Amino acid sequence: MTEGTKIPKTGDTSAKAYFFREAIEVCLVLAGLTVADILTHVPLWLWIALPSAKLLVSILFFFLFVKRVFKQPPRHGPWSMIGRKARTLVTLNPSGQVKVDGEIWSARTRNGDTIPSDQYVIIRDVQDRLLLVESTDEL
Repeated sequence: MTEGTKIPKTGDTSAKAYFFREAIEVCLVLAGLTVADILTHVPLWLWIALPSAKLLVSILFFFLFVKRVFKQPPRHGPWSMIGRKARTLVTLNPSGQVKVDGEIWSARTRNGDTIPSDQYVIIRDVQDRLLLVESTDEL
């Protein structure tokens, strides 16, 4: 990836793809009506009613179901680890390494405390590729 390249937000890209797909579906409805009109002479009210109904159903579907998906937090990437447990591999004084689900990450304590190795910590934030952690009493 080159410097200055912006990564689009997942929700933005998905929303554009959703509306592009809906526009194609409306065009397909109109194409189907054109073929039906050539073969059976479709009345004018049907030319207006079917694409309008398709558009209304698409908008309703978007606001009822798809919009909820865009509001959910990411389920992948480093941000999905916030709130999860990790185990320290070395003493965090205040930085070191932790293991999360078999992956080794660089970590730093949020408040500058020292945390001994082989202790469990909670991931509180992510900055670039660095996890900010706090100690926990849980196992």
